[in-house]
Amino acid sequence: MTSTQAAPAKSDKPTKEFLVGKWGTDGDCALAIDLRADGTSDGPFGDWSYSDGVISFADAPELKVNVTVIDDKTMESRNDGGKTVKMTRCP
Repeated sequence: MTSTQAAPAKSDKPTKEFLVGKWGTDGDCALAIDLRADGTSDGPFGDWSYSDGVISFADAPELKVNVTVIDDKTMESRNDGGKTVKMTRCP
């Protein structure tokens, strides 16, 4: 028997598994970043890591992105400067 993990609830910190996939800004998937399960990405900031609600990037160590769940296909990201962006899961 396999157990299935429930999706994080609204305003929760996502799991790393939730973050894996392609994410666009405000529904725009043209420049989506692909966060891969092995910690690599196709984005401009190189490999990524995740800890306690914060995404970090190897090539931009000063960039810390705080993320919270909106629903199973959307999350809000907030950088250290306080700018918030809605991130949408892309196909």
